[in-house]
Amino acid sequence: MAVLPNGKIMIGGITMANLPNSYGNLFRLESNGAIDPTFNNGNLGPNQPVQSITLYNNTCCAFSTN
Repeated sequence: MAVLPNGKIMIGGITMANLPNSYGNLFRLESNGAIDPTFNNGNLGPNQPVQSITLYNNTCCAFSTN
């Protein structure tokens, strides 16, 4: 998990079946915890569970899988 400078939260893990879209194991939440509907990774997120997320240059995230 990483909190972005704008207060939004990047989380990673395993895609949940009850989500309306496939996010490729990478999600962005609003500061209130709701899924950010404007986040679109083009279904190009990682295809393995995300193990860690690191804020890079205070603007973007780097993530690692297993």
